[in-house]
Amino acid sequence: MLTLAINTEENSDPESLVCPVHPDRETYLRCAECGRPICPECMVQTPVGTKCPECAKHRGRTAGQAKPIYYARAAGAGLGTAVVGGFVLGLLRGMVPFGSIILAFLAGMVLGEAVSRGARRQTGRNFQIIAGLSGIVMFFFAGYFTGFPVIGVNGIGLFFFRPDPIGWVVGLLGTYMAITKVSD
Repeated sequence: MLTLAINTEENSDPESLVCPVHPDRETYLRCAECGRPICPECMVQTPVGTKCPECAKHRGRTAGQAKPIYYARAAGAGLGTAVVGGFVLGLLRGMVPFGSIILAFLAGMVLGEAVSRGARRQTGRNFQIIAGLSGIVMFFFAGYFTGFPVIGVNGIGLFFFRPDPIGWVVGLLGTYMAITKVSD
């Protein structure tokens, strides 16, 4: 329950503050994040306390920019997992004839978890891009090791896309799972 004491001129308290949005309202409330005074009309309830509207807008696990080391760690974890996961998927795809969709789902979850742990559980679009690119690398390696690559190189050294609809669906599913594991 939230109580608000309004001061009168006779009983002026030096700790009372004025809401910056509504200067005619005195308040004792402060934002849990920035400490700015807020009135009951402006306050936003969050799981971690009462905040001002600006601080309540911050979403995800990072309110600001992540440190560059987290991007490097996430990329390293993603690429390492992609190469090993692609090799394992390539081996298992031949052994499990109709399980490629389940394997892709699980591989995408493992890849997303590796990127998330490398980023110290921080989220954001850049970490999703790292997870997505790592997913593409993983399914490229999986196709390479099974002998059915989705992307190949023709005689003059140009890349081309092979028409393998099942491989594309499986690869996109796994990549999507990796991206959603890192999302907000």
